Amino acid sequence: MKLNKELSDLCLLKDLNFKDQHELQNYLRNEKHLHVDIYLGSKSFKWEINNWIIDLKHKKKIKWPTSNKLYDSYEDALSICLIEMLKLI
Repeated sequence: MKLNKELSDLCLLKDLNFKDQHELQNYLRNEKHLHVDIYLGSKSFKWEINNWIIDLKHKKKIKWPTSNKLYDSYEDALSICLIEMLKLI
């Protein structure tokens, strides 16, 4: 999925150039070692984000900075995760 305006602006601010969410997600996971779990809620059948951002390089958990919401699509939840992880670098 293509980057939304907020993600594009944040990437420009961080001097990063990615065309879509998948490229950015791979960069954050493989280069920056940041990971977030997105899962389908068993009762709500909506997408949810785990309460922690995992920093694999430093072997630590970072508390999710905002209240957890329910998302209609995986891509919507992923977009929020990518924004929060970009803010960390």
